[in-house]
Amino acid sequence: MDPTSNASADETSSEVTEPAAAPATALEAPAADASAAADPATDGPAAAEAVTDGLPEVAAAPLDGLKSLLALMDAGGPVMYVLAVLSVVMVAAVLLKLAQFVRVGVWRRSAAERAVALARGGRTDAAIVVAGSARGIAVRIVLAALCAGRRRDIAAEDIRDEALRMADETTGRLRSGVRLLEVIASLAPLLGLFGTVLGMIEAFQNLEAAGARRDPSILSGGIWVALLTTAAGLAVAMPTVVVVNFIDRTVERLADDLDNLVAQLFNREIAGGPAAVISQPEPSHVHAVGQPHPVPAGE
Repeated sequence: MDPTSNASADETSSEVTEPAAAPATALEAPAADASAAADPATDGPAAAEAVTDGLPEVAAAPLDGLKSLLALMDAGGPVMYVLAVLSVVMVAAVLLKLAQFVRVGVWRRSAAERAVALARGGRTDAAIVVAGSARGIAVRIVLAALCAGRRRDIAAEDIRDEALRMADETTGRLRSGVRLLEVIASLAPLLGLFGTVLGMIEAFQNLEAAGARRDPSILSGGIWVALLTTAAGLAVAMPTVVVVNFIDRTVERLADDLDNLVAQLFNREIAGGPAAVISQPEPSHVHAVGQPHPVPAGE
């Protein structure tokens, strides 16, 4: 066979097959574009993640803060957990004390002051009505004193002593629990310092164990971890001291106001003021000093 004829036959066959391959390529390109455009698994999640990029971080922020807090407590050692327990006890004691103040009516004194003013003006019945329609420890003591003062078989001194006893009993109950807060305020900084000392000992032990490979970062890292307990102790103690002072001041002011109200009921004002609301009943017979008692007739 002639080689030239074979070459011409190959060229003819290639010319015949090449046009058939071109349409296939043209058809594959649109199909690929259509599949890429219609595939939601590639563009959909990426677009959604781009739109909601900040939402997962916001949702995970509280968890990250909790994890960081737990990590700091683990780094601080057992003292941190003790301080955490003390902080929970402190918050619970403060909430209970505030609830007790509200229930007793520590800050309700306007009705008691109005009742005392009415009583000193001679309107004892109106004062009893005002005191009976209000609530609070101050108005309760005033009402008890006014009601007892209308009885002639009870001496004024006895009524006053009972009113003062009620005031002292109330203020004593309000001071209960403050000792616990004072202990927490004193103990928390000492626990923090104790944890710092333990942390410093551990840091120097680690530095010594490093031997020739001593790195200043070993000591500095141990120091900042040790200081965590001091910071935690102060964080617990400082608000506790503020709360203790607030409670003490509130109870002291209540005790002063109760004493003042009781004194207004039983004492006469200076410079010709109104007479005492509750006074000692006048005796039926008054005898001069040094005079003998009259002897009834027939003896």
